[in-house]
Amino acid sequence: MKQWQIDINPKCANGDQLYITSKGIVRPCVWINERSNEKDLFDKNDNFNLRYTDLNEIVNVHIKKFVDDIKEDPFNGLKVCFYECADKECKS
Repeated sequence: MKQWQIDINPKCANGDQLYITSKGIVRPCVWINERSNEKDLFDKNDNFNLRYTDLNEIVNVHIKKFVDDIKEDPFNGLKVCFYECADKECKS
């Protein structure tokens, strides 16, 4: 039987490659753009809004938690993270 082994290495892990919208919403990367269904996770959360939260806190607390959660359980991460940042390998 084949089983998937998945490791996600988020490119946003150290606050690298962040995407900031014109409204001051910080998203982990450009893949979570205006056409992404997953953008609301960030757009509707003041923890990712520069009006309410300092950039250092966004990166060092909220993005870090986002990354830690994905690394802990890749299958519960965002689809875009799975497609763009995962190392997928099928083992027999």
